[in-house]
Amino acid sequence: MNKHAVWIVLFASGIVASVMAADSRRVAESVFMAQKGLLGADAGRLQSVDLDRRRVIVNGYEYQAGTDMTAVEVKMLGSSVGALELLAEGMYVHVEYRQLRGKRISIAIRQLEVDRRLDH
Repeated sequence: MNKHAVWIVLFASGIVASVMAADSRRVAESVFMAQKGLLGADAGRLQSVDLDRRRVIVNGYEYQAGTDMTAVEVKMLGSSVGALELLAEGMYVHVEYRQLRGKRISIAIRQLEVDRRLDH
């Protein structure tokens, strides 16, 4: 087998693996979106916001902000709208989430008034 054939086989198998991984993600997200009820909710101080990775940490738990196919609904205090980019460390929030592959995926984040009782 010549060296070009080896590269073609390796390239093709990489494409197949990539397609299979993408299909697996689509199936998992379809299951996620089909879930009717919440799996959980939490309230506390926002400890970290990572806009690049679209992740927040509340009470020591990491939440992915939505999925590739679903956006997280964010509401700021006193408003019916908001954005992940408006959230800041130290704010108090209520997070509604579901689980997908062992990760907490937030479907809604709502800013709350300061409530020291929520500090953990």
